[in-house]
Amino acid sequence: MRLKTLLTTIVLAIPFYGFCQYDSIVNQMKREFDAFKKGIEQEHQQFKSRNDSIFSAFLKESWESFHLLYKPKPAEKPKPVVQPALRQGEDLKNLPTETIPADSSSVGRHIIPGKQQNESLPSENFLGTEKVSETSITVDYFGTPLSVSTSLAPPDLSNLDSKGISAYFDLISGSASLMQFTKKLLLLKKERKLNDWGYLQLVRSSARKITHSENEAELISWVTLLKSGINAKVGYTTDQVLLMVPSFEDIYVSWYIKINEKPYYILNDGTTKEKVSSLIVHKADYPGNLPVSLELNELPILDKSLVSREFSFRDNKFTISVNRNLMDFFKSYPQSNMRVFFATPLSLQISQSLDTFLVPKMKNLTERQKVALLLEFTQKAFAYKTDRDQFNREKFYFPDELFFYPFSDCEDRSILFTRLVKHFTGLNCIGLDYPKHVNTAVAMGENASGDFIRYKKTKYLICDPTYINAPVGYLPKEYNDIKPEVINFEQNHQDEDL
Repeated sequence: MRLKTLLTTIVLAIPFYGFCQYDSIVNQMKREFDAFKKGIEQEHQQFKSRNDSIFSAFLKESWESFHLLYKPKPAEKPKPVVQPALRQGEDLKNLPTETIPADSSSVGRHIIPGKQQNESLPSENFLGTEKVSETSITVDYFGTPLSVSTSLAPPDLSNLDSKGISAYFDLISGSASLMQFTKKLLLLKKERKLNDWGYLQLVRSSARKITHSENEAELISWVTLLKSGINAKVGYTTDQVLLMVPSFEDIYVSWYIKINEKPYYILNDGTTKEKVSSLIVHKADYPGNLPVSLELNELPILDKSLVSREFSFRDNKFTISVNRNLMDFFKSYPQSNMRVFFATPLSLQISQSLDTFLVPKMKNLTERQKVALLLEFTQKAFAYKTDRDQFNREKFYFPDELFFYPFSDCEDRSILFTRLVKHFTGLNCIGLDYPKHVNTAVAMGENASGDFIRYKKTKYLICDPTYINAPVGYLPKEYNDIKPEVINFEQNHQDEDL
């Protein structure tokens, strides 16, 4: 009996021993991983501390006076006051007529816009050991309340001069509260899919909530942007701190200074040469930091404040709901290269509405017929007016904006048309910038007939979204002998000439 009991005990103990051994291995692996993670975080912290020290040393010695420069928008191109149209009987160069069947219900190809690069976020343990009570701030971010809890208590600026600002950086740059504040803003950037421009707005709005003056807000924004990997700078006058950033793209209608042939654009909208003739600015760059990019590979996620707009195409009325909050975000955008606007995708809000209206019309259509339908849609569904007549200035639209404002002109329609082609067919497009006109071209294969342009060994068929009734492959005669500038927005580089 005793032998049976002993055997039973051994049998029961074997799996228990195995589980204990397994738990011991798991715990050991966890301890080793935690130690490895802690070591990496400590190295990262030491690396950032070294960068702070390097920057601080150069900062103190690098202040110089710079004259303000102004970057105007390139000379406005004259445009037709009335939307151009092909006259009946005009020579179409023997182009095939696109016969488009009646409405049906097939599903078009939906191209998902490319993702932004992942952000590098500081880890929890990397942020230091300060234990301070936090307060919650809420920023009204283009109609979207965004909350951030922070224990950051910014130091006072002792003197508005190079010594005072350098001392301010030394006081706050190593603060764990600042790193927590930066981390939370970077997390919001990722969650809300903000690009660099959107992040700039978030940082500055948040800084204003935790400071007592505009000067202090600009200094907090400066250090936060430096900690976020952006090569921001500050300058000062007798009574004002001004924040500035370099950009991969041009920023027009803006004041800037130039350091080592690189423009740094001032972010204060109220700056004028009458108010500020020169600035004292640090030449020191924070190690490894980069300029901002204005490209919008994804649209920001904002709360919805919908407004309806009604349109008509082929005697069919349809309604598009536009997010006014997104329109306000676009309104905040600086004027920049046309490529920025061409490269921006349609919002899901609008693309889904267009799917409902246009996809049924595309059943059994060939690829060329689909492009022809989209071309006709862009030519005829929107009222025409030049920017000068509508806004008294030049303004490029993001694709969604054509559905918000009452009028649009040639570059706006070209921008929208390329996004429609990409969304419904997946075909590659380029923009074509002529001296007095903007149109597009679509890669439809070597055998496609019609006027075309060859770019990087690929044949692109001309498509003009402004000329009413102009078919696929038609270039108006007045542009036959003009070489346009190609706007290539499919790849991540600046506009190129042919």
